Amino acid sequence: MRGAVYKRGSSWTWHFDIDPDPLTGRRRQRTKGGYQTKKAAEQALADAIGQWRAGRLPQRSTHTLSHFLQEEWLPAVQPRLRPSTWANYRTYSAAYVVPILGQIKLQALTPVQLNHLYAQLLARGRRKPISSSQSGLAPKTVRNVHVMLHSALHDAMRWGYLVRNVAEAADPPAARTPEQKVWSPQELGAFLDHVRDDRLYALWLLVATTGMRRGELAGLRWVDIDFDHATVSPTIPRVVVDHQVHDSAPKTERGRRRLALDPSRCRPARPPPAPGRGPPDGRRTLPRPRLCVHLAGRPAAPPREHRQLVRPAHQGRRPTPDPPA
Repeated sequence: MRGAVYKRGSSWTWHFDIDPDPLTGRRRQRTKGGYQTKKAAEQALADAIGQWRAGRLPQRSTHTLSHFLQEEWLPAVQPRLRPSTWANYRTYSAAYVVPILGQIKLQALTPVQLNHLYAQLLARGRRKPISSSQSGLAPKTVRNVHVMLHSALHDAMRWGYLVRNVAEAADPPAARTPEQKVWSPQELGAFLDHVRDDRLYALWLLVATTGMRRGELAGLRWVDIDFDHATVSPTIPRVVVDHQVHDSAPKTERGRRRLALDPSRCRPARPPPAPGRGPPDGRRTLPRPRLCVHLAGRPAAPPREHRQLVRPAHQGRRPTPDPPA
């Protein structure tokens, strides 16, 4: 592979041929100018040829960060991401990244610009400020934005747009976990006594004794509970994405776990038979497949049942049953 340098106006430019276009067979070249001396252009040409042979020379692109994220990267990664993760990334891109850095050329992005983005999001990134003194995003949310950008720029490297991932040199905020306030054993016992006659008592019991996530509770099936060995294995969480409820999968392998139940608490949580008249031949009617359902039998959506838990916990009254559908 050979190339050449030539003077163009008051500066020097290099160029060299690369492989022909695989579809048309037309000649293709790589070129770059702006060098002050012929020697500098020759050195840059040698470096570029070496990078090309090693597969590290990025292809020329005038695309902005906005175009790359929204038109190329998000559509490409959608099949490999969880629906909830992809929806979050779409929101992070449209609401936080594009309004601030969207018009910057992808190949011109710098770590300093990313740091400025994170600082601005921390200071006033919230779309709906809580108050005049609380208009910034939480550090955890800003770090999630950084994780998205790191992943996107890593793919841009693999696809030949970049030679390095500038997000690796940026400084996102630390995601500090706030201190969790929990009930005392006496308060927890009082709550369970308060909801003992509620139709979702089994759900409240699992919240209290296992620490399961709300999506796991909403997706829990009766077959996931081993009453003989007093264990529960949540395997199909239910999540809400774009106002639609989806059956999902655990985020990590640690999410695939078996949790111990209090054997003395298993008896009141055994599955009830499905409502309605049984089969004509007298066979046993099978219970509903899901532990947590609406009165009409529809599987529950996580946010609704979560609000039902929060209301009685803070207001000291029983959860309100769902109206018939």
